[in-house]
Amino acid sequence: MPTKSDQDLAVCILNLRGMTLAGRLPDKREAGREAERHMQSAVATSQGMSQSLDVHGLTVGPGNVLAHQLATYVDLGKPRAALDLTSNLPLALAGMPATRVAPTYINAARAHLDLGNRDDALDHLTTAWTVAPQLARIHPMGRELFRVLSSLHQRSNSRLLSLSKLSEIPL
Repeated sequence: MPTKSDQDLAVCILNLRGMTLAGRLPDKREAGREAERHMQSAVATSQGMSQSLDVHGLTVGPGNVLAHQLATYVDLGKPRAALDLTSNLPLALAGMPATRVAPTYINAARAHLDLGNRDDALDHLTTAWTVAPQLARIHPMGRELFRVLSSLHQRSNSRLLSLSKLSEIPL
């Protein structure tokens, strides 16, 4: 019989997956309702965890809940709600593996781009590349964001030129 903490970890893991899948439902009204339900449960079960834990190769804890919430809000077309979670992203993601941190910055970049804020999108994409260059180089969303930003910036931005070299994506 699992202990209460084992149950909390399992519930949190299932809710992380649930919010991600809910955010991708075609019916955005239903998606929002289901995503919020999973978010509330994930937040509740991760409270009291002082740091993220590695459970069978899965990251569980407040930082990963935030990372999933941010991604889900972007998927739901709610970039402002996503960005409301980023007030202190470095602190929130402290101790998390680079493989979770970089995608979170990529999702923050997506939210900024959805709001037309190219500079902040580029800042977050650059951070993702700095944190985990190998992952950012092959991450489909990271590559797509780079393509969009490079076309919007008319290829004249020195930071984009630098990312182009790192990513091996020609401008």
